[in-house]
Amino acid sequence: MANPDKTTTTVPALYAAAAWNISGSLSAMLAPQLHYRLFDAIPAPDSPMLRVYHNTLWSFVLVMGICYAVAAYEPLARKGVLLAGAIGKPVACLIWAIAFMQGIGSPMPLIGGLGDLLWAVYFVTLLRRMPTLAAAT
Repeated sequence: MANPDKTTTTVPALYAAAAWNISGSLSAMLAPQLHYRLFDAIPAPDSPMLRVYHNTLWSFVLVMGICYAVAAYEPLARKGVLLAGAIGKPVACLIWAIAFMQGIGSPMPLIGGLGDLLWAVYFVTLLRRMPTLAAAT
C-alpha cells in the first residue's frame, strides 16, 4: 500500500483544500451582506448576533484551511487534520442540504456543501491509505 505522505498528488491536493476553505471563509467574512444574499432564500435580519454566528462559523472554516496547508507541509499533522475534515465536511453538507430542503437556504450553499463532500471522500481515501501508527513502528 502506497504511503500518501510520499505521493506527488497529496501535497498539491491539500494546498487546494486549504485554498477552498480559506477563499470561502475570507469572502464570507469580508463581504457578509453579499454572502447573506447569495446563501439565504429568505432575507437575513440585520442582527449583531447573526454576524457573531456567521463569523464564528467562517473563522472555523478559515482555521481548517490553515490546518490543511500545514498538513500539506508537515506529514505528521495529516492524520488528525484529515480525520477532522472527513467528519466535518459531510456534516456541513448535510446542514446546508437541510437548509435548502426547508426553503431557507439558496442552492449556493448546497453547491459548496457538495464540494465539501467531494473533499471528504478524498480525505477518507487518503486516510485509508495511510499506514497505522502500529505498522509504522
